[in-house]
Amino acid sequence: MSGRRGLSPRESDRLLLRATSTHLYRGSRLRPTEPVTGLGDAPRGIRVVFSDGVEVDAELLRSDRGELALDVPSYTTAAGTGLDQKTWRATAVEDAEGAVLGIGERMPGR
Repeated sequence: MSGRRGLSPRESDRLLLRATSTHLYRGSRLRPTEPVTGLGDAPRGIRVVFSDGVEVDAELLRSDRGELALDVPSYTTAAGTGLDQKTWRATAVEDAEGAVLGIGERMPGR
């Protein structure tokens, strides 16, 4: 992928996930850009590529109770809309197209 050229080692180690929208919401689904096993392995660095081409570094976390969460920093969409930092509940599942990270509700206090 040409978009990955020139990335630092830290950035290139992040798993690229593609969003189908310019922002996340309950029900969003993020797909890896390449086949992957262990999508739910956490903690791990994620790079979210939104539909408008904006990319942000996020963190996939696991709570003491074993729940997955995706922590997304504040960012600005290509249209100029500012979005605040949010942490979302997440689930890693397999469907007919492969691994997918499903976005659930926002975590309390975020």
